[in-house]
Amino acid sequence: MLAKLRHKNLPYVIDYFSIKEKYYIVMDYIEGQDLETILEESGLYGLDVEKVVEWGIEICDVLEYLHCQENPIVFKDLKPSNIMVRKSDNKIILVDFGLAARIMDKTPGSVTSIGTEGYAPPEQYEGENDPRSDIYAMGATLHHLLTGISPMVPFKFQPLKKLKPDLPQKLDSIIMKSVEQDINRRYQTIDQLKKELIKLDETIKTSKSSLVTKIKDSTSKLSKKFKDSIGLTTNTEEEIQEKIKVFLIDDEETPRGLFRNLIDINKDMYLAGEATGGFDALEKLKNHPVFPDVILMDIMMPDMDGIETTKKLVELYPNAKIVMLTVLSDKKSVIESFKAGAKGYMIKYKVDEVIDAIRSSAKGETPIESSVAGYLLQELGK
Repeated sequence: MLAKLRHKNLPYVIDYFSIKEKYYIVMDYIEGQDLETILEESGLYGLDVEKVVEWGIEICDVLEYLHCQENPIVFKDLKPSNIMVRKSDNKIILVDFGLAARIMDKTPGSVTSIGTEGYAPPEQYEGENDPRSDIYAMGATLHHLLTGISPMVPFKFQPLKKLKPDLPQKLDSIIMKSVEQDINRRYQTIDQLKKELIKLDETIKTSKSSLVTKIKDSTSKLSKKFKDSIGLTTNTEEEIQEKIKVFLIDDEETPRGLFRNLIDINKDMYLAGEATGGFDALEKLKNHPVFPDVILMDIMMPDMDGIETTKKLVELYPNAKIVMLTVLSDKKSVIESFKAGAKGYMIKYKVDEVIDAIRSSAKGETPIESSVAGYLLQELGK
């Protein structure tokens, strides 16, 4: 079956043969990691929503190719461990066609294989080969990647908004429709699902662009208050000692650059250093001549997320004043940040509040963005 298929998201079969009634396939070696491994190694409660949606579109594309064959092919075992990200180009590659079946194939093996529990829909347990089964598995896969929760109990998925309130409502609707137990209430073709994900991807990217604009606008407004201080300044060692020394940790250059400039225009602050991720931060702070007064920490970073980095920093430097600086406003991110040892939690685009938070943190206070403060009160009230 696989030998005749040609798609950018499928491995190529180079040859196949049998020896002593054993069958062998020679196919492309895919160097990379499967999505389950990526999720586990991230240590996060779900991966970045923009990246997951982009992967989802790619997966839909290859499933559409399979479903649109003259004799449609149902993959039947879609799950994170069967989806790889190829190292050479970061493309999604669908692997392990052990359960894949053509709809017209009525051989015993093809109608009794049920796939993986949690990802397989009800009709698959009854031996049906239907492309809409892959849509269910797709929804289960996206749910797992976004929440970090493996679907151990068949046919039961909590709405995304209950688990991660910061995720888009539209994404919640897409996934919950995909995992409907009633096959007729799901998307009826993978193309329908793909189109919904493409629209959502455009919305997410527009929102991200809008967020950057908000940060820039806020920075611009604050800059007008300090016209005489705009631009890099030269500080003597004595002057630096008197200022609030800030260390910035964020994997993206745009927010780092914006906050770098913002710190520079505030006369009572000094940018003591910056890092592009958790490991980079640990290395730089280990060799830093003077430990910073305040550390601004992003949460979503690829090598080591901000919560794990905070844990490690607090273990090494118990008195570290770490303020989470993120776009995440969900309860789990807030609670886990403080459990890790954070001393504050702020939202990135509220730039003027972030500056005040740096000052209050340096004084030993605990700055918390008002929209998430309730989560801590609920936790303390338990």
